Amino acid sequence: MSIDTHRALLPIVAWLGLAALVSGCATELDSPRYSADFSSDLRDQARPFPDACLALAVEDAEPERLPPGCANALNLQRMVEHPADLRHGRQTGAAFAAPVAQAAERYLRGDAEAGQERQRRLEAQTGTAGVP
Repeated sequence: MSIDTHRALLPIVAWLGLAALVSGCATELDSPRYSADFSSDLRDQARPFPDACLALAVEDAEPERLPPGCANALNLQRMVEHPADLRHGRQTGAAFAAPVAQAAERYLRGDAEAGQERQRRLEAQTGTAGVP
């Protein structure tokens, strides 16, 4: 093969190599497979136990690592107000959409006068006008 042939094949080989490298890349990471449910009850506990941690409850040995999702589920279990909410959540109340929408609208408009007027009304109500 001559040098001209090598130069003509070089871009083709480069593109094929690049295509081979890119095709082996993962485009998105797989999320770990674990249960986010709290359907299990342990004998000694009154709270629901996370399904992701069942392997820990069955085995007596302490593992070096927690199963996927176990730490997150245990932390969530400790944060809830009512443990029964882990099995079935409560109905949410009415959203305060109007005040939030009005605040966003004032912010987007740059309505400084409305903010100053509100500040004056609050100061008049609390009697703190002119106090830094």
